[in-house]
Amino acid sequence: MRKIVRITAMLSIILCVFCISIGIYAAGTDATENVVSVEEFNTKINEIDERLAQVEELKRDTIITQLLESENSFEEHINRWLTFIEILTAFIAIIVGFVGTIFPLWTQHKNNKEFKKIQDQWKEQKENWVAQQQGLKDEWEKRQKNWNTQQSEINKEFDKLNNNMIVLKDYIDNTKEEMQSYTYFAMALDEEDNKKQIELYTRSISLNPTHTIAYYNRGIAYDDIGEKEKALADYSKAIELSPDDAYAYYNRAFIYNDIGEKEKALADYSKAIELDPNDSDSYNNRGNLYIDIGNNEKALTDFNKAIELDPNDSDSYNNRGILYGNMKDNEKALADFNKAIELDPNDSDPYNNRGILYGNMKDNEKALADFNKAIELDPNDSDPYNNRGILYGNMKDDEKALTDFNKAIELNSNNANAYNNRALIYNKSGEHEKELADYTKAIEVDPDYAETYYNRALTYDELEEHEKELADYTKAIELNSNYANAYNNRGFLYGTLGENKKALIDLQRAIELSPDDHYVYDSFGVIYTNLKEYNKAMEYFNRAIELDPNYADAYFNRSNLYLKLKKYKNALQDINKAIELELDNEEYKELKQTIENEMHKN
Repeated sequence: MRKIVRITAMLSIILCVFCISIGIYAAGTDATENVVSVEEFNTKINEIDERLAQVEELKRDTIITQLLESENSFEEHINRWLTFIEILTAFIAIIVGFVGTIFPLWTQHKNNKEFKKIQDQWKEQKENWVAQQQGLKDEWEKRQKNWNTQQSEINKEFDKLNNNMIVLKDYIDNTKEEMQSYTYFAMALDEEDNKKQIELYTRSISLNPTHTIAYYNRGIAYDDIGEKEKALADYSKAIELSPDDAYAYYNRAFIYNDIGEKEKALADYSKAIELDPNDSDSYNNRGNLYIDIGNNEKALTDFNKAIELDPNDSDSYNNRGILYGNMKDNEKALADFNKAIELDPNDSDPYNNRGILYGNMKDNEKALADFNKAIELDPNDSDPYNNRGILYGNMKDDEKALTDFNKAIELNSNNANAYNNRALIYNKSGEHEKELADYTKAIEVDPDYAETYYNRALTYDELEEHEKELADYTKAIELNSNYANAYNNRGFLYGTLGENKKALIDLQRAIELSPDDHYVYDSFGVIYTNLKEYNKAMEYFNRAIELDPNYADAYFNRSNLYLKLKKYKNALQDINKAIELELDNEEYKELKQTIENEMHKN
């Protein structure tokens, strides 16, 4: 019985193992991914078998032991229990086999279903992931592109901002320098000392090299202290920086005029007028320049235009009065001076110029009154003293004349005209050393003052230094190509030196410049007398006396010609006339004695 039960139990175990194997084989066919789970299950079955084996062994040992101890009395009881246990074991084995067969198949089905579900979920997730990845990639590319665009724009803006910062920094730096420059400029405007002004303007310019007005004002300061070349450079720089600034041309014209650059001065005044055609001052000053270069017609046009633009400008009337005086139109000159005084009764210049006009008109009393008034209005102006000195000289009051010339020089040590006039007083007193010193000083102060060379040449003539005399006449003509008296005197000197051809050329030029100048005709008569062309000489002497019946030298020279022609009565008549005009001339008296001696001989 026990054997049958054991066999049954063993078969059950074998069947269980077989079923489990079939289940494992079936599960392993389609569920490779679930191998780990099946292996874990088999491991548990094996553990159960091992435990059953252990239990069976334990039971067997226990039963054997009991049988051995209880002998045969309990054999049946034990067998029953063993049979029961074996049957129970077989039943358990069958159940386990069934479970071992069904559970793997159910597990495989469940796992396959879950695996498929997981596969579907994984596939769906993969597709979603791929879609998300593509979306992320597209979004990334889009954002990268936008970022690159934005980065490029940001870089541009940054570069622009950086450039603006650089410009702003430069602007701030420049602004600081400009502010400091304007500070120095403002300080210069408040400064009265010219040298300190120049220093402050220079500092202003060093901080702001394009400060046009600083150059302009520094030019004025340089001009005030007599540094003409520096003033000229500053005005030129101002024009370079601001080529449409009429005032810069206007002031530079002043400098050009002062240094004798008449054509450049004329060009600058014309440019100033072109830029500002309504500025009466430019017309007024250009009119003065036209007077200097001998173009009275254009001068008059400019003065008229200046008065048209500003009918209340006394300077324009004053300057036009000077022009009319030069043109010998004393009536119009007097009217303009009166108008100038009416418009500005506190201006000394019209009184001074009207005094000159009255002096030329031989109205010495009115001339003296005007010079006194000019000095009263401006006691620091050297010109009225100089002009009053000339008036005193004409009135034969050389002492007062000398006093006025000294005062003029004291007030203005650069008044070349005052030195020249004082030299004339020294000439009268025979102080030739002082005379020459004054002429030389006048030339030093104004090397372009042609009249001074002319007057010094007259002194050299008296001293019979003919080479120096010739040089000074030549220089006077070089400075003033229209200087008729210089041509006349140089021509006369050439005749004295025996260079009659050169003499006639100079005298011809003199008569072209001044066709009514009796001096020139007298000189022609002397040259033709030397050339023994007595008929021509007589014609010129006659013309000289006709032009000025009170010119003593013409009578003297014609008397000498009559003497050569042995017309003693005519000669005596002319020399007497000459002596009548100049009672103290010893040369005239000597000629008269010679004539009388010749008359006694014949």
